[in-house]
Amino acid sequence: MCRTATTRLIFSLCVIAAAVSTNARAQEAPRDNGRDAARETTLDWRRIGNSAIRTRFGELATGPVERVWFERESLAVETASGNIFLTDDFETWRPSRSKAPLSATAAATRGEQELVEADSDGIWRSLDGGRTWAGLNNTLPNLPVERILDSRPLRIASRNTIFEWQRDSWARVGDARAATARSWQDEADPLTTLAVRDGKLFRTVNGGDLWDDVTLNLAGTAIYGVTAHRESNSVYAATAAGVFMATLDLRAPVPGGSWRRLTGALPEAKALDVRLDDNGNQLFVAFEGWGIYAALAPHRRQLPSLVSAADLRPRPAAPGALLSILGPDALRVRGAVSMGSLAGETQLQVPFNAEGREVLLQLESAARNWSLSVPLERAAPAVFERDGAPMLIDGDSGVLLDGLRPARSGMRLQILATGLGRVRPEWPAGVEAPLEAPPAVEAPVRVLLDGQALEVTRAVLAPGYIGFYLVEALVPNLVNRGTVELSLEVAGRESNRVRVYIEP
Repeated sequence: MCRTATTRLIFSLCVIAAAVSTNARAQEAPRDNGRDAARETTLDWRRIGNSAIRTRFGELATGPVERVWFERESLAVETASGNIFLTDDFETWRPSRSKAPLSATAAATRGEQELVEADSDGIWRSLDGGRTWAGLNNTLPNLPVERILDSRPLRIASRNTIFEWQRDSWARVGDARAATARSWQDEADPLTTLAVRDGKLFRTVNGGDLWDDVTLNLAGTAIYGVTAHRESNSVYAATAAGVFMATLDLRAPVPGGSWRRLTGALPEAKALDVRLDDNGNQLFVAFEGWGIYAALAPHRRQLPSLVSAADLRPRPAAPGALLSILGPDALRVRGAVSMGSLAGETQLQVPFNAEGREVLLQLESAARNWSLSVPLERAAPAVFERDGAPMLIDGDSGVLLDGLRPARSGMRLQILATGLGRVRPEWPAGVEAPLEAPPAVEAPVRVLLDGQALEVTRAVLAPGYIGFYLVEALVPNLVNRGTVELSLEVAGRESNRVRVYIEP
């Protein structure tokens, strides 16, 4: 099992497939309509997963490819969205500004045996005259995403089908109606709604009796999707020119400020949809052909959020737990042991000897100060996960488990978690747990698989980590194939429930 001291490093090193970086030459969206850098906010984006989908036959597919042709030693394709990509090694693709020749069609040949064909599911190549075929879609930026349906687990709609991200690929999980323009409604006050109509954005704060146009300086740029954060009056719009943010009053029909573009390592493509997670921390954007990109929502820079470092959800603290403050960079923190900041996420560890009813934190940045508090309990267990993929490990091989590498009967299952409370012998916060004889969790720990208690063989501080706990349990010898829910229970407190793919 790989070692590191912080959550972010763990996920970048150990679960790199869960958050593929934008190394497919994604480029910043072009400026248009005279908008300048003063109206831009740069974010630290990551692309979630690849840009292909897993079919029921196990082959990776993607969106429609219209034409294919050879350019000297390279293969070129034109996708349905009008983008052209080249590959030299038949594994990686790069954008091209060349134009398709008039003679290009949905098929191309080179020599007597090499055939390439394009269809509604992508691009396919044969080296034996058509007897066998292999897809070239794994890294082709052509995911036909249309709408973001949910953020936990991350689900998208594409061509009347629902796909779910399962760490290694997008898997089909159901059918969907044809995608339509999204609206946003305030759950706390259903009278407030933002709606996209004819490419413009409208707002109502009285249940629809009166609508006002809040397209503002996005006039002339088609808007496809919208989401908002009520507490900060932040509104996000997916448009033909990328993703934008504005501050609009969500309680009264008063004029709002201008829209500013959210930039960074993003593709030159239409943004078809935008969505915040349930806690308003992470911003997800769907780009035509390229897939889903995520970043810390920029309104958190002014309105920090205190969450568990395991799953980025608000939950009580516990002695030894890892917490994350989402928002301002370079924070100075009093009240807990600071683990450092990176890309708007400051990680803290609660002292193991913490007592009382709450943990009080004083935050200081170069611009302002904040005071935050969180209830303190004996235990507040949480299994580590990102984008719906939990950190579950095969205890014998050290391999992370997912839909392609399921848990199996009799397996020694290891779970990385935080918030399990005090340990024996006592251990100082901010110090890596020892590799030999790590301190054991003081409170009883239960592992539940679809409500069934498993045999727990140990529950200790994860050797070589700070703030991580390692729980090991045995999978029963007789299990059914499918998806089950796993959770921890410590001192009467249950953790988040994560999905486990399991086979006999």
